This record gives sequence, structure tokens and C-alpha cells, in this order.
Amino acid sequence: MQNSFDIVIATRNRPEALKLSIPYLLNNQDRLPEKFIIVDASDDHEAVRKTLDGIKNNLHQVVEITLIKSAFASSSYQRNLGLDLVTADVVIFPDDDSMFFPHAVDAMMQVYDLDTNQEIAGVCAAESIKPPPDFPVGSVYKEKISDTIRKMIGRFRYKAEHILCPDPFYLFGRKMISRYIPLIFFGQNNVVQVEYMTGFRMSFRSEIIKKHKFSEVFCGYCLFEDTDASFSTYKSGMLVGARNALIYHHKFPTKRSSGFIMGLLPVLNRAYIVAKHAPNDKRLLVHLKIYCLYKFIQYLVGGLKSQYAKDRARGASFGLKNMERLLSATTQQEVDHEYTTILNKIAAHQ
Repeated sequence: MQNSFDIVIATRNRPEALKLSIPYLLNNQDRLPEKFIIVDASDDHEAVRKTLDGIKNNLHQVVEITLIKSAFASSSYQRNLGLDLVTADVVIFPDDDSMFFPHAVDAMMQVYDLDTNQEIAGVCAAESIKPPPDFPVGSVYKEKISDTIRKMIGRFRYKAEHILCPDPFYLFGRKMISRYIPLIFFGQNNVVQVEYMTGFRMSFRSEIIKKHKFSEVFCGYCLFEDTDASFSTYKSGMLVGARNALIYHHKFPTKRSSGFIMGLLPVLNRAYIVAKHAPNDKRLLVHLKIYCLYKFIQYLVGGLKSQYAKDRARGASFGLKNMERLLSATTQQEVDHEYTTILNKIAAHQ
């Protein structure tokens, strides 16, 4: 029996990304969504609507696209808004710049179909460093060479970090993996268990993610809201990666936030998630503090390059000074309150 699926995309001020990515989601896939929902928080909503009207001419099959105007620019809020309209068995949450390889959707959905006992809560695709074969490299924004190199060395850096200074997310994810036994079909279908899922390539069983949703305590650029959702859904089943499904993340050149915020959130949001999901794990708390200090030093060394880099180091420092407030909270309500209070203090430090 095949599971049905819907697609939800949260976007803001990037109609050119949608114009490029949507055909990859709908063309060269055997299976199509029951609903294709786009939740837009753009300054020019009409420009997005016109872009979607033009995209229809490039689709191989007729698929109705529902466009919703969001009152707030927040990926968590926008995804939850789209999730309210989801009725299919599974919901896929690509980013607006996720380029799906041929049959990537099919490979992800096949995993859900094989999981007849519904032991899997979510399935993610594998990231491809290179774009799909027919990607129009010459006619779209070309990533900087530094971005390409960063992707290539990223995997090696992460492996080194796991040994020398492991991310608490990775450690907690390994702990979650140990709770579940791999299913019999994993090996022959190139499926592996994963610690958590990143936003541009994730999907969930709809019933499970509807129960937990994306945390709206995060606002604006909601860094790690995907990790938080992953850890929440682990309570209902395992998370796996469909290695036969490939997605290329073609990041468009729009700044997500200020240097201060981009230094703060990797520290503060990481502390929030650890406080929320593993408040009594003393070993994890130690690794959290070590890892966040490592990130601050990393930003501090890079702070010699530009004002943006200096602001990023300043943001990480602010996060380190305030993270104990989150870790000392005893209830989820207190964690949320302290997080919001810290964010309200930011204006005085920017």
C-alpha cells in the first residue's frame, strides 16, 4: 500500500529560488503530492504569486499549488501554518532552494511504504554536493567557490569534530538511535538511521509532526527548529535517511540575519534544545558548554576578517553569558520564558 504525501514550503523574498526548485520537486518523480502548499512571508507577495503562475508552464503534469500569505516571517510559524492544511499520510518540508534529483521523492516515500508497522517517524534524503545533471548552472546564481569548498570539506570537519569536540546534538541523536533496532529492509534499500534531520531535506509522518509541530518560541531565522522537531518526533519513532534520494541545496545569496544573531543562535538555540530534551543529562550539558565555547573561539578567530565576523563573535559571547539561564530552568514553560527574555535583551547589545 502506498502512502500519500503533501509538500509544504516556507519562503520569503526568494521567488527566483521557487522558480528553480519547484520543477525539480514535481518533474521526473513518479509520485506527486496530494497538496502542494507554499507559505510566503515575502515583502512583495504578488511577485511570488506571479512567479508561481509562470512556473506552471514548466511542469510536466498539472499540480495545484496553494499559496498562503503568512503574517509573520518565521520558518517555524510558516511551516505550522502549512501543516494545518496537510491531510496526507506524510508531509515533506523542502526549503525553497532544495533541488530534488530525479526520483528522490519516490525513494523517500518508498521507505514509508516498506515500514508497514509505522516504526519510522521521519525520513530525510541525502545531500548531494553537486547539482542535478540538468541544473542550469550558467543561467542562475552561481555559488561562490568558497561555498562549494565549504560543502566539500564540511563532512570531514564534522567527522573531526565528532572525535575532538562532539556536537551535543550528535551525541543526543546517537542516544536516540540506540533505542531502535534497524528494520529488516534497511540494508537492501540503502536506508540508515540518522541522529536528526536538517530542514532542506526532511519529511515526517503527518500524524506525528502534527502532534509536536515546530517550536514557535524560535522566531525570524529559526535556527535548529528542524533539529528540535527531530528530537520531539523521536518520541514516536525512529528517524532514517533514504540514501538513494538525493537533494542539492543551492543556497541563494540572501543574508539570513545580522552577524550578531548568526553568532548568538548557534549557542543560544543549541542550549535551548538541550535544556528542553535532555535537562538532566549532565554529560551532555558538559559537552554543550565545551562545544559552544569552541564555536565562540572559532568565531573569535574569524572576527579579524570583517565587521560581520566581529559581530558574530560578539553574538556567541552574549549567548555563552546567558545560556545558564536556560539550563537552570526546571520546566518547559520556564525554558521558553527564559529564552524569550534573553531575546528581548538583544536590542541593547546590537
